[in-house]
Amino acid sequence: MNQSLKRALLNFTGFFLICLPSLLVYLWAVSKLWPYTVDDSYITFRYAQNFATTGIISWNVGQAPIEGYTSFLHMLLMALGFHLNLSPIIYTKVLGITAAVLMLVIGGTTVIIQRNAFYTICTALFFSFFFAEVDTAVHSISGLETNLFLLCFFLLLTNFIYLIRKENILNWKKLFLFGLIALCLSLLRPEGYIFTAIIFLALLWEKRQQYKLIITTLCLAYLLPVLAYQAWHYFYFHQLFPLSFYVKMLQNDVYKNKSLLPGFPSIVDFVQDHHYLILASAIAFILTLRQKKIVALTLFLLAAVIFMMVAKTKPIMNFNDRYIYPIWAILLVLPLTFQLWQQKAKIIFCGFLFLCLLLQAHQIRAEHRFQNYIHGTAMYANGLSNAHIQLGKLLAQMPHQGKAIATGDSGAIPFYSGWNDIDVVGLNERTIATTRMTTAEVAQYVVKQAPQYIILVTLKEKEMSQESPARLALYQAAIQAGYRHVKTYTFDPSHYYLWVLEKSQN
Repeated sequence: MNQSLKRALLNFTGFFLICLPSLLVYLWAVSKLWPYTVDDSYITFRYAQNFATTGIISWNVGQAPIEGYTSFLHMLLMALGFHLNLSPIIYTKVLGITAAVLMLVIGGTTVIIQRNAFYTICTALFFSFFFAEVDTAVHSISGLETNLFLLCFFLLLTNFIYLIRKENILNWKKLFLFGLIALCLSLLRPEGYIFTAIIFLALLWEKRQQYKLIITTLCLAYLLPVLAYQAWHYFYFHQLFPLSFYVKMLQNDVYKNKSLLPGFPSIVDFVQDHHYLILASAIAFILTLRQKKIVALTLFLLAAVIFMMVAKTKPIMNFNDRYIYPIWAILLVLPLTFQLWQQKAKIIFCGFLFLCLLLQAHQIRAEHRFQNYIHGTAMYANGLSNAHIQLGKLLAQMPHQGKAIATGDSGAIPFYSGWNDIDVVGLNERTIATTRMTTAEVAQYVVKQAPQYIILVTLKEKEMSQESPARLALYQAAIQAGYRHVKTYTFDPSHYYLWVLEKSQN
């Protein structure tokens, strides 16, 4: 075995040994959090199931195609799971865990390529930060596309940093792979288009001598498939954007917020929870800026876009910093700029980063962060099982041909029941999503559809008070139309109940 290979294997082994404690913490957290599946994941499951069985992407079987899920590519992957008769819950959790582990493997691969001891230590410490965070475990098993999106973003940034190196001569194979990764990123989440545009422009500027090759290859690998998808999307769904976009942009009291920066508190919480990591990352940005401005400015712009999107959007589903979570892709590629730094800076930074990791670990332990989240997610899982899933399975046993339910939490209940569903929020209801309606008009629209049951989320078990205007309007319209409260399911005894209103037989 030659000396170069021995050194590469030594760095690779050292990388995993440094990461091992955090990786064990991650696996332990995943095992404890396993029962947790967020209710919104069942929206994707329902679309995927309908697509796998009928060939039509629809919320209700037999109705026109609509798009209420977040991620098109994730829906396709879930449809494949249904086609193979896989459990959707286990399948999506395995996808999330695999994405996290693949990122670690890719990090280890870069260690072999770099063959630098300081780079190995720096990369391992950043990955230790990543796997020591409870957010990583939560998003691995939540049932959403979050970890898959992070994996593609990390892959795209890693490829970008390698492609812009002076010694790297571009060819169509490298660029085609780069374009395919960008395509997956864009099909996983809408913000993928923004991230891709920033990275493409940075690559084109840095390698402008080869602009013809870059433009031609990326047009074939990315732009043409995206244009074809958007054309198909418009003619298939008869709309430019998913229904969630129209709900948040046009109307709905749930999503309205008078604050100029409604998501800013989420950013403050993130900074407070990760201030040691942010301090170390800021130093890395400065050191990189002095040596390779295009890389530092690109990463900084991407981070700014993420924080700006979070600040401007009311984070309805920002559990465990889900909207800020893609920032980890930027942090994990920072060590790839390590070779540009001076030797003294490398030594000092590795020591400082190790100190920050110890302080971060102490903070996590002092705040009982893992214990708190394990307790919270266990309560959520039990609540979902005892309320939404139990109700959905009960409805599935009833004859429901030609009947419908109306739900505010349109996830597990419609999925398990199999009933046609009217989503009163509008995420899966085109008329509500694309029409500027008042809360009273939404309530009247729902009642006129004459669903057999209306299932309301309420704050109290026995009275309808202190509710949002939308819930109160729907409740009052239902009572006036002859509906009656027949059963209550408890999700959380402190503030979360499901009221089942049944249509009068008369």
